[in-house]
Amino acid sequence: MARLHVDGGEGEISFHLADLHRLLRTIIVVLGLLCVFWSFLVGDVISAWLDLLPLHTGPNNENLSVYSPFDWIEIRWSLVLVLALTTALPLTSLLFRRFSYSGLLPRERSWLSTVLLISTILVPLLVIVIWTLAMPKFIDLAKLTGSLEGVGVSYDATSLFSLTLGASWIMIVWSLTVVSIGVARLYGLIEGSETRFRYRMLVISGGTLIITLPVEFDGLRLLIAICIAYSADALSRTVPVAPLGRRRLALSKSLDPMGKIPRLALLDCGCEGSCPRFPREFRPSGIATPRCNALCLYASEQDSLFDMVLHSGIDRLVVSGCDGAPLPKELRASLRNRGCGISGLGWLDETNSEDKSWRLNSLNDALL
Repeated sequence: MARLHVDGGEGEISFHLADLHRLLRTIIVVLGLLCVFWSFLVGDVISAWLDLLPLHTGPNNENLSVYSPFDWIEIRWSLVLVLALTTALPLTSLLFRRFSYSGLLPRERSWLSTVLLISTILVPLLVIVIWTLAMPKFIDLAKLTGSLEGVGVSYDATSLFSLTLGASWIMIVWSLTVVSIGVARLYGLIEGSETRFRYRMLVISGGTLIITLPVEFDGLRLLIAICIAYSADALSRTVPVAPLGRRRLALSKSLDPMGKIPRLALLDCGCEGSCPRFPREFRPSGIATPRCNALCLYASEQDSLFDMVLHSGIDRLVVSGCDGAPLPKELRASLRNRGCGISGLGWLDETNSEDKSWRLNSLNDALL
């Protein structure tokens, strides 16, 4: 979700969810209006598309047949839905980008813009290419390799549309899967042990294709579903690495003896390779342990740290390498204004910091 530049709380979460609800409602309304619009033009679209196909059906379409009128009705409404979804994708992309843009870092904004461009603008263009260029070429190839001398040829209009609609539907599902999984990674919904959420999305995507693809794709449903899920997941992995290692923090929700919820963050700062890292055995429960390369040097890490303090309500920050004094004055002032105290472990000045056991004891002491 887009990050809000106000104090964290239930009120701002409710406000943000309401904003998301308005966006989804707008998209649904637009999709419904597009369905109504295309329902009046679907007959003309079908006629225009048939004219593009090299069928040589004659003035009265003698070689073009409809063997199942009920399937034909289903195809017409399926075409309406595909046309509505295809034309709604660019608008959905713009609305979603505007919704998320203000809460993302520059690299994350560039990544989101690129993915939305590929999946919601390029995909409609590919769908148009499938209908206007790919299908006519496919029919020409089929005629060259499958025609027999002395045998008449009759074309099933329902099958032709089912084949093209299926290819279009594959592209649409792939587009929605890429955006869904990519944004889930960007918002920190897929991290560490939370991969079950990713598997669920992939299963939903693949299952949708297996269930909804026309009979013309029998024998290829499972392979297509696997390819779409794998490629969408692979593209989502290009999301920029979180500057602090994780995008979501599993902070404690239990009260301390004073009746407050502790919000402690132990910052594992490498100081450009000069400071030892936290031991892998150190896995405190309910404590934020962000990781950075050199907080003093990189503005992206400073922005991410302030964002974490702001939205997670961190009230105490402990830096591993120094005592917090070398941090930029603006960052220290901003953190203190948000009620976050700063201290440090001073590992850079300790000769014992190379000892793993000493570092573990130092970290455990910081939790007290």
